[in-house]
Amino acid sequence: TAAELRAALERVRGKEEAERRALAARAETAEAAAAAQQQVARALKLEMSAAKEREQAALHALHDSRADAAAGGNAIRSLEARALHAEGQAASAAAAL
Repeated sequence: TAAELRAALERVRGKEEAERRALAARAETAEAAAAAQQQVARALKLEMSAAKEREQAALHALHDSRADAAAGGNAIRSLEARALHAEGQAASAAAAL
């Protein structure tokens, strides 16, 4: 009958509407997940950049430390040479007396 057909049509329309709402909800969830992933990617990119800057600063500090150590080593060797020279002059002066 016509009433049964209308009822069946309403059930089909109801199912279609429910499916449409479910698909819309899935789409919103997927969009939110994509946005969250983009935020995580931006945060990771910033953290990687900061880590790279910290690495560069550490490398510069290491280079400076090595340069300071080399300069200190050179200063010690220079002082040792001056001390040996002074000892030699003192020994020569003592021998001359």
